[in-house]
Amino acid sequence: MTSPTRIALLVSAVVVATTVIIAARSQPDDRALRDRARAALRKAVEFYRTKVATEGGYHFAYAEDLSYGRSEMSEGPTRVEIQRDGTPLAGMAYLEAYEVTGDAYYLEAARDVARALVKGGQDPVTSLTTPSTTTPSSTRST
Repeated sequence: MTSPTRIALLVSAVVVATTVIIAARSQPDDRALRDRARAALRKAVEFYRTKVATEGGYHFAYAEDLSYGRSEMSEGPTRVEIQRDGTPLAGMAYLEAYEVTGDAYYLEAARDVARALVKGGQDPVTSLTTPSTTTPSSTRST
């Protein structure tokens, strides 16, 4: 069973953490809160970037154990969505995190997403696999 809220959770985590960081800037006594929000944001993005993404691309829904993802036009572990609620939404969340924190880690995460979008730009759903795992049925025709 897939969970269509996985990417929405990432976006929500980024929005909440960046809002707390911005609000804490105006309250010098809230440094501890700002630091906790930054740590939570980093943890969420690291998880999505290292455990969920396929070469910077994202499905809009995943199995709870992340063994399987579903996109609008295909399903499987390596074919990801480059339209709508998958990859672009994650990339925008990373850019927002970078804008608020200035941490280059989030900019690099957004660049990973951009590379996935460029790689799949000719096809709304693209297979993002390494050559050793690419099969004829998962490659994009040109």
